[in-house]
Amino acid sequence: MNYLLAICIPTYNRSSSLYNCLLSISKNRLSEKIQICISDNSNRNLNYRTIKKFKKKLNIDYIHNKINIGRVRNYLNVIDMAKSKYVWMIGDDDIILNDAISGLILRLKKFHFIELFYLNTYNENVIDKKFNLLNINFKNLTLSSKFTDEKIMNFKELINPKISNDYLGGMFKIVFNKKNWEKNKHYIQKKIFYEDENFKFLESTFPHVRIIANSFFNSKVYYIGKPYLLSLGGYREWSLLSPIVNLRILEILAEYKKLGLNTYQYIICKNFALRYFLPDILRIIFKIKKIKTYNVKLTKIIFVNFLYPNFYLSIFYYIWYKILSRKL
Repeated sequence: MNYLLAICIPTYNRSSSLYNCLLSISKNRLSEKIQICISDNSNRNLNYRTIKKFKKKLNIDYIHNKINIGRVRNYLNVIDMAKSKYVWMIGDDDIILNDAISGLILRLKKFHFIELFYLNTYNENVIDKKFNLLNINFKNLTLSSKFTDEKIMNFKELINPKISNDYLGGMFKIVFNKKNWEKNKHYIQKKIFYEDENFKFLESTFPHVRIIANSFFNSKVYYIGKPYLLSLGGYREWSLLSPIVNLRILEILAEYKKLGLNTYQYIICKNFALRYFLPDILRIIFKIKKIKTYNVKLTKIIFVNFLYPNFYLSIFYYIWYKILSRKL
């Protein structure tokens, strides 16, 4: 392997977002050469002009797929491109903060025996195509985790809503050893590649989770509480399907339980994950057509979760959120 770190970016028809992403990387002072891997599903190679602007400053390996190979295969494809010990896969609309890469490299070298690093991030809930990287007001941003310490911990300790409220669903927070990933790629079922990628399975919603879980569940990890990245949330093409995505988080927890997550921790985490449950179920019933397409069995889902407090409290949380939103 030629590099210590590769930053991998799967992309699709988001040239303005990709520009901001690459600009944020270029603003970092690099203590050593890193690899930037980009796998592009754009139908007309729309991103090439953007990438060309950064070719001189960044060490970019770029592949434009002749056909759209789908979301899951694009994820796997861009990681396969990496020639590095560690991989950090981010979205094309993520922003890496100044000095984050040099800080990360310092820790990768110092804690070379650690196979997975988990990063705190800032979140911003509005996507603006004219988003100005130079005018970020960090005072108004929300931290993904309020746990700002920096320490070595067990992987299982990351499965905690105070540290990871999506239970490692956000790939952009994870820097991992590629060798471990390669050994466990088979945990993504091949049939997923040939299904319509519409959040029908856990793998087509969170393609990395089963691989990461089986690779590192019994490993020591390094948690970095200082935010290294700004994740831009808000409206997506799939925003209507966010209730389906929330239900898939329950499947992430089920995967961890199979691997040995203790019952008490599982119950606590699952109750937290149900904080949107009943409003999500109502959205699925009334707003999402062809529910069967998404492999959601509502009767079973309701039956296995009705004993959890947040099953009922989720309605009150939703009402309270709406009241607060109006006040703001």
